[in-house]
This record gives sequence, C-alpha cells and structure tokens, in this order.
Amino acid sequence: MSRSRVHPKSVLLAVLASTREELLSAAALVPAEERASRRVCGEWTLKDVIGHVADWEWCFLKGLRQLTTPDAPGIEEAEDIEAWNQAHAEARREQTWKAVWDDVHAARQALLRCLDALSEADLGRALPMPWRPSATAYDWFYVLAEHDRDHAKDLRREVR
Repeated sequence: MSRSRVHPKSVLLAVLASTREELLSAAALVPAEERASRRVCGEWTLKDVIGHVADWEWCFLKGLRQLTTPDAPGIEEAEDIEAWNQAHAEARREQTWKAVWDDVHAARQALLRCLDALSEADLGRALPMPWRPSATAYDWFYVLAEHDRDHAKDLRREVR
C-alpha cells in the first residue's frame, strides 16, 4: 500500500475532505431512527461503523504524534485487526448516536490539527503501523481516506 512518493499536504487535505464528505453523504442515507438499529455492514449498525471510523482515527493520531513528540506513547499493535475492531465496537455499544457522531468529528479535527503541525518532510518519515512494520506519515493519512471511502461504498451498497 505504500505510495511511491509523497504529494504536497494540500493534495492530502483535499483527499481527506472529499472522502470524508463521501462517508457523511452515505451515512445520511440511513434514516435517523435506524442509525443505531439497522445493520449496514455485516452485524454493524451505522453507529457502529461511525464509531469504528473514529476509533481508528484516534489510534492513528496517537501514532502520528510520535513525529512531533518523540517520547509520545506508541501506537497499539493490532495483530488481530478483527478482534481489535470487535473490542472497540463493544466498548461503544452503550454510547448514544450523538456521542459517536460528535466523536468522529472530534477525531477528524484532531487529525487535521496534527497534519497542520507536520512539515512536508515529516509526511515522508516512516512510522510503524498497527499491522505492518513501517509506512510513511503520508501513507497513514491516505489509509484513513481509503477507510472513509471503503465504508462509504459499504453503506451505499447496503442502504437502498
């Protein structure tokens, strides 16, 4: 998945904005009264999917902070990603839709502040990812954009 080169931060910002809009537009297809009950991705509801997106963004933010604060705690390893996903979904089970919705927006704002603090050179620096030894910071952000797009596709396919 490694990108062969790092594009300017402006390109990354545009990609992150467009894929987030894609996710939010797809989420809007689920009626408000069904957000926490209608299954839209396997066993997951829209609330589960949005919480899942937020959880990965907070996880990535923790790892990316190592670029600006070298003594910051490292990212947690996720050897079994499905188990990680299920544990995090279960931890959010009792949260309200509003809490999860607010959290996904807070996570994205925190990531954008982190991106703003990084230099173009920082984006080319490598860090260990939860499931592989190394990827550039640019790759990390791009993975999150792809994550939004993948779940938007899932939602559009399931919600008709």
